[in-house]
Amino acid sequence: RTGGAFINNGYMDIQGDNLMDTNSLESYFENNGMLVKSGGSSVTYCLTPFHNHGTIDVQVGDLVLGYAPYGGFPVTNTGSIHGAAGTGISLAGIVTSSGSIEGDRVNFGGGLMSGSFSANQTSVGGSTFTGTVLKFGSLTVGDLDLTNATLAPGVTNLSSLNISGTFITDEDMTVAGPFTWTSGSLRGFAG
Repeated sequence: RTGGAFINNGYMDIQGDNLMDTNSLESYFENNGMLVKSGGSSVTYCLTPFHNHGTIDVQVGDLVLGYAPYGGFPVTNTGSIHGAAGTGISLAGIVTSSGSIEGDRVNFGGGLMSGSFSANQTSVGGSTFTGTVLKFGSLTVGDLDLTNATLAPGVTNLSSLNISGTFITDEDMTVAGPFTWTSGSLRGFAG
């Protein structure tokens, strides 16, 4: 093996704006316990393959998991990720999430979200949602397919919508604020 792993089975407290990175898919971070970001008002970067099977609690600042360039590092979530009001969570790699994600600002790069999802501000790259969506809030879409998602009541009421790719849904979407469509397509499907 050409890389090392860091495995948290206990309680890890990130108390500042820090950086963890690698140049190898063999190196990774695995959280099986509790990972808390309690300090630092800016961004903590975990630019490695990242596997969460436990709980992540972002209390302040922003947390970036994974890395998108050069094909992307995998980010898996079978646990829960929570961000308090005013915080940001960015899943920047090739994402597979069957766990729950709930936050104020959530950036979901590309991949499959089959677990539950809720955010006040959502930015989505090339993603497919098949789980339960509780809230998008303000939605920015690169590419988003909601064909097999379960949308909770009120999810289709967006505070704003910005589309620059393909947005697929058979639901009626209501936009209360700005609606910007710079490129791409809006597609319905026979549901």
